[in-house]
Amino acid sequence: MNQKVVILFVLLIAVLVVVSGCNPQKFVPPAVSKTTSEEEISPEPIVEEVLEQAGMVNVKFTDAGFEPSTLTIKSGDKIVWENARSKNKAMLLGTQGCVNIKSPILNVGDNFEWTFTKTATCTFVDGILPSAIGKVVIE
Repeated sequence: MNQKVVILFVLLIAVLVVVSGCNPQKFVPPAVSKTTSEEEISPEPIVEEVLEQAGMVNVKFTDAGFEPSTLTIKSGDKIVWENARSKNKAMLLGTQGCVNIKSPILNVGDNFEWTFTKTATCTFVDGILPSAIGKVVIE
């Protein structure tokens, strides 16, 4: 049993190392337009649901991964990750500039928050669904 855990851990670390260097592109947020009436609201689903209120940003664990998966915040801002999956648990693990971030296992509806105090670029992954990878740039 312990050998399986060690092998799984080594594979997870290898995937993180490979994936962390695969996307050097800087995130450019989409242009935002203000709407003035209900007729002007687009019926298309919103891909990035970022709610910024007093330095707080919400990120969701979904069945497909993180939503949004890439974001830029300011030093001092807080991110709240919520497990919004249909039935699976989630666990946040920080890598690169954020190795101290580690949530407990989150049941559906649970959340975990972290306030970023230093400028950095961090990659985070879901410890339960390792293909779910996100990135935050702290300015």
